[in-house]
Amino acid sequence: DIQTAKEAMGELAVLSRATGSSVEDMASAAGDVSANLGDMKNKGQMVTTIMRVFAGQGKLGAVEVKDLSKQMAGLAAQTTMFAAGPEKAMASLGALTQEARQGGGAKSAAQSVTSVESFVNTFSKGARLGNFEKHKVAFKNEKGLLDPEEIIVNALKATGGDNKKMGELFADVRARSATKGFESIYRSAGGGEAGEKAVRAKFSELRGATLGKGDEAAAFAASMQTAEAKAQLFQQRLDQIAGDMADKLMPAMLKFAPVAEQGAAIL
Repeated sequence: DIQTAKEAMGELAVLSRATGSSVEDMASAAGDVSANLGDMKNKGQMVTTIMRVFAGQGKLGAVEVKDLSKQMAGLAAQTTMFAAGPEKAMASLGALTQEARQGGGAKSAAQSVTSVESFVNTFSKGARLGNFEKHKVAFKNEKGLLDPEEIIVNALKATGGDNKKMGELFADVRARSATKGFESIYRSAGGGEAGEKAVRAKFSELRGATLGKGDEAAAFAASMQTAEAKAQLFQQRLDQIAGDMADKLMPAMLKFAPVAEQGAAIL
């Protein structure tokens, strides 16, 4: 309803300030997320929860939400491909985005999102799918694509993390950026069960990240200490005072108008 929407927008406004994002970018990003969630109860709260996850991932990873918010349309559009549904896919794709920037060679938020888009597009290309069948890598079920974590873990287990074989599966350089960081984690842990555990731990860390109310409040308070924020508050206060004065003085001015006109006529 309207009240719920207002509350959600209020939360997004605070989150935008706390993360250094513009309100416009945050609202636009939330709109992109909302458009891909479909009809659901408490949608406004779900959107703000997802945006807090992206903000939390930004603190742990390498792509801040103020940069990611400008690329949200491309990221959100990929979520409908996954069997688990858009709301669950959002956090996993956010994790991929972070790792593409942190360990996959992507140079910016835009390149990170492009890497994720290419990762997902891999599974719509018939020629590429032959390699997944060749290496016996499960990547989908009857409802759609498996979670990115499962796809990458399955690929690593089937190839043993071999660089060449992983390159056969993810032949697109941009798509490979989304997996390289996890490949390194897998190999650094020694591969096998230990490697799988390390990759899953990284996914869990990023996917479960969220900017808590306490962190958000602290970041918001700190941001409001800047000269720019103080100037904005000062201007808002002036506008409020002017509005209050107008409300109080206008009735009196209207009553005074006939007397002023009489005085002008006498002069």
